[in-house]
Amino acid sequence: CFGMSRQGFALRGLGQTEAAIESLHRAMELSTGIPDYQTYIDSAGELGHCLIRQGKVGEALTLYEECAKLAGEHNLMKSPVITRYLNGRADALLQLADGTTDAEREGHLDKASTACREALKQGKTYLPGMPEALMLAGRKDWLLGNRSAANSYWERSIALATSLDVQFDLGRTYLEAGSRLENIDYLRRADVIFARIDASWELAKAQQELAALSTLDIS
Repeated sequence: CFGMSRQGFALRGLGQTEAAIESLHRAMELSTGIPDYQTYIDSAGELGHCLIRQGKVGEALTLYEECAKLAGEHNLMKSPVITRYLNGRADALLQLADGTTDAEREGHLDKASTACREALKQGKTYLPGMPEALMLAGRKDWLLGNRSAANSYWERSIALATSLDVQFDLGRTYLEAGSRLENIDYLRRADVIFARIDASWELAKAQQELAALSTLDIS
């Protein structure tokens, strides 16, 4: 059960989303039979990230509602295993906000702001989750028009990811900030990191953003 879940995490990082989903589903099936609610919630949190990557944001949010229910029922609200679904929920809600306008956007941003606060709180409990939580908080402030606050969150995410040596999260923050700020140096750093760790999905995104900026002749 544990091995299948970790295999799913690794496969998502490598950009092999369908294979990751298969491993995570298997881990969840095994954990249900044990039962092992910690591994179930951890795996479901990661599965939600895969669904977000595929554009299935609504499915991810439904899965995260299940995670929250199980965590409450089984006294896991202070466990590290809730980190993935809390960060994922913030990510999903921010993606909804980023794709809408007017009143609907405002509603999504309100929910996303709450989700980001919960993710940041969990990051204090489980520090490896904090770089992603900070990156997402930066996106939230960017969408709210608070550009200075957004950049501050991204700088903190970069500093913490560097100190923890979590290269995947470091690359993701460089990609996020570089795309929003049109910072070609950040995007190049993301490109180098993702190429080195074989994160093919994120690498393609970084290269796409670099190509777009090169077309605009921004340096």
